[in-house]
Amino acid sequence: MQPSAGILAFFVAALVSAPAYAAVFISSATTQNMSCRSGVCAPTAARAVLNAGDLQSLLAAGNVVVTTTGSGIQARDIGVKAPLQWSTSSTLTFDAYHSIAIGSAISVSGGGGMSLTNNDGGFHGTISFGSTGSISFAELQSVLTIHGEAYTLVSDIAKLASDIAQNPSGSYAMAANYDSGGKVFNSAPIPTTFQGKFDGLGNTISNFQLISRSEVYDPLMGLFAEIGTSGAIKNLRLASVTVNWVGEAGNSAAGILVGLNGGLLSGDHAVGTMLGRTYNNFGGFGGLTGENTGVIEDSDSSASLKTTSNATGGLVGINDGVVEDSYATGALRQTANGGEHTPLGGLAGQNNGTISNAFATGAVTGRQIYAVVGGLVGTNSGTINDSYSTGALADGADGYIGGLIGYDNSTAGDVADCYWDLISSGINNATQGAGYPPNDPGIAGLTTSQFQSGLPSGFDAKSWTERHGVNGGFPYLLADPPPN
Repeated sequence: MQPSAGILAFFVAALVSAPAYAAVFISSATTQNMSCRSGVCAPTAARAVLNAGDLQSLLAAGNVVVTTTGSGIQARDIGVKAPLQWSTSSTLTFDAYHSIAIGSAISVSGGGGMSLTNNDGGFHGTISFGSTGSISFAELQSVLTIHGEAYTLVSDIAKLASDIAQNPSGSYAMAANYDSGGKVFNSAPIPTTFQGKFDGLGNTISNFQLISRSEVYDPLMGLFAEIGTSGAIKNLRLASVTVNWVGEAGNSAAGILVGLNGGLLSGDHAVGTMLGRTYNNFGGFGGLTGENTGVIEDSDSSASLKTTSNATGGLVGINDGVVEDSYATGALRQTANGGEHTPLGGLAGQNNGTISNAFATGAVTGRQIYAVVGGLVGTNSGTINDSYSTGALADGADGYIGGLIGYDNSTAGDVADCYWDLISSGINNATQGAGYPPNDPGIAGLTTSQFQSGLPSGFDAKSWTERHGVNGGFPYLLADPPPN
């Protein structure tokens, strides 16, 4: 990612300690350097604070616009650091020159609405949510607009599936957290190929099961079966999800969020457990998506996975597209009845596309002969740069195992500034960054203390940072910081 990563550092306090940072912060602090007149709150200095209680009082009286543009003043971003709640019909508008970063809960009741606009004069900005940030609506009739486009609010999986079936190119948003109560789906709950926009607004869909019927092969399994080339899912959290999938021979893929992604996944998070079984093929099996031909950015998964002959990755099974500013922390394990040559990677089982600014920390275990095991990627025919892995690794007999890549088919120069942990991985041979070939260029082993002593060579401080007590002291991404 580009400068959009800067505002997100606010979630881990990097911006709070930078007095000169040009932003409007909504917080519990006293209002300063803000002028609120006729329903418009604008900064009078490049760094300004609007007290959350003051803003709530204004919303009790009418609509409010919070902007980064004042008289002769241009702040860049809006950051929400304290909870907001109002119960009137008022609409709150955030209009940011660059980014909007929501790090606390915003609760809209009483028919109120919200309007979000970023990149109003700037570029490469984002609308993002920290680990505790969200927007929720008590009423589905409330108005939500993003960049002037109206979004239909949905409250549950059934409503979302029904709306998408009627209009696959529509724009939808999650109204609040939704607990499915352990509901079992025997195929993808949203089977229609989605070509529209869906924004989770930082809300969580939790506690559902995706379980293939016995001996019935499901080609695409996930909350969504398939995201088309113009489709996008943003800022959605999935938790306590169980996937038990049987793939068919041929093109098959399974993930907690989506089976096959051909569009954009941005700011999405998945937590759950997965068991994948396929026969006579390497179907894609991943913690977020089974196969990616589009773009995955600022996303992560902590799903734990067990697999047979699937190309399995902690985030994506098979990547034919782009993965950037993303990571995976779940453990992968090949079951005893698995197939030969199964590619297993902490982030991606098989990479034919591009991976950049990514990391994986989960253990990867291949149990069958000829398993291909890598801390980040199982088999690689694409490009990988500015990435690392730390997970403990093990393989079966006569397989390929590498600290970062199991088997690298790429040409020289396609892997650059990549690293693995010599200690935690158990791969302490400095020539074994890839199981094959030895001394694979672009990969270097570091000890744990070397990782924790500063950013590795080639890692851009605009994308990466390192703090004691966060991510175990290892580098983490500004665009997608871990919850701790």
